[in-house]
Amino acid sequence: MNRHVLAALCALSLAVFAAAPAAAQSYTVNDALCVNATSPSVSAKDCGLAPGSAAAKNTGTSVNDPGTGKLEALLPVQAIAGTSHSFVAADLQMKTRRSNSGTAMTDTLPPSTTTGLINGARVNIANADATAADTVSAGAGTSISSSCATLAAGRDELFVYDLPTTTWRGDANSCSAVLGPATSTANDIATYADTSGKSLADTGLSALLDLVFGTTQGGVLYRGASSWSALAPGTSGQVLETQGTSANPQWAGAPQQFMSNCSTLSTSATVKYCPLNFGAAASSAGSTNGVYTIEAGTIRAILVTLSAAPANSDTVTFTVYINGAASAATCTVATGSTFCTASGLSVAVTAGEVLYIVDAPSGTVAAATGYISTYETVP
Repeated sequence: MNRHVLAALCALSLAVFAAAPAAAQSYTVNDALCVNATSPSVSAKDCGLAPGSAAAKNTGTSVNDPGTGKLEALLPVQAIAGTSHSFVAADLQMKTRRSNSGTAMTDTLPPSTTTGLINGARVNIANADATAADTVSAGAGTSISSSCATLAAGRDELFVYDLPTTTWRGDANSCSAVLGPATSTANDIATYADTSGKSLADTGLSALLDLVFGTTQGGVLYRGASSWSALAPGTSGQVLETQGTSANPQWAGAPQQFMSNCSTLSTSATVKYCPLNFGAAASSAGSTNGVYTIEAGTIRAILVTLSAAPANSDTVTFTVYINGAASAATCTVATGSTFCTASGLSVAVTAGEVLYIVDAPSGTVAAATGYISTYETVP
């Protein structure tokens, strides 16, 4: 055969070979397998798109903008249910969603002898259970350096293996974050929703006070020596009483005031009896000249005001009598004065007893009208 003809045939054969369709090619990019059956010259970033397609896009710029290539998740996801799971080599570089229908879980990370346990190997555990926690422990020959060894419901942690120290280290993830509620009310207070210190709840001021001081109706909030406290409700009829500075308030009996207009006070050393019911003074004691107490209590004070002052060095003493006997509720109007008072008393009175005032001048005094008040508190 002519050598020129042979050369032409060879050239034609090469041309036909070059124009033959290419077999399907596979490319692996960021753990994503894609097949391009048209041309091996198409770059991996265009995987899944027709060559020259207007929709083709270069590699993404961020997680939120991954490009138009059909790439899988960075870590493949698997779901494992049950009370416990011991992670093995097949679980490395995967995200494992754990659940156990509301019952607590216990998991163990791969031991140090696990095949493929290289520096930087990852185990991502996501607690997908609605209520139960997942407690994670280190595999044999390893340890955990993480504040998230216990994953509450809805939490996850990415454990990264540090080969030189055989330590599983918790990566920054939602387990270490403090999560707030889905919604909140303006001016409410953020409180911890549980004991993990990583979940917040929206709490109104009223609910917060209930948490601290209780929900008993009628309680009163007050500042004690070192902290705020709640004073439990008193009994019906009591009133809140201050004890001054450096003391806590308390419940006390409601005060009652018995008054007398003793219009004919004695002008001599003769004793007169002034009823505590605005009746006329008498020269003898008796139930008709007094007032019956309505209920038991304590006399706290006595106050007397005269229309004219005693003269000639004379004085007038007024004493509360209870059932005919003198009590410690007494005060004396001095010469030249028109009033006397005694406070801070603690004279007990029993329900049904008769109270009246005894007017006892020390000598002859000018005629005067006396206005007498006693203050009684009931329990």
